[in-house]
Amino acid sequence: YLVGILSLNGFSLLCNICLLFLCSVIGFYIIKKLLLD
Repeated sequence: YLVGILSLNGFSLLCNICLLFLCSVIGFYIIKKLLLD
C-alpha cells in the first residue's frame, strides 16, 4: 500500500517535471519566434 502511494507520487512528480520542461521549451520557442519576426 505504501509502496503504491510512493510510486504514484513519484510518477506524478515526473509528470510535473515533464510538463514544466515542455512548457518552458514551448515558451522559449514562442519568445524566440517573436524576437526574430
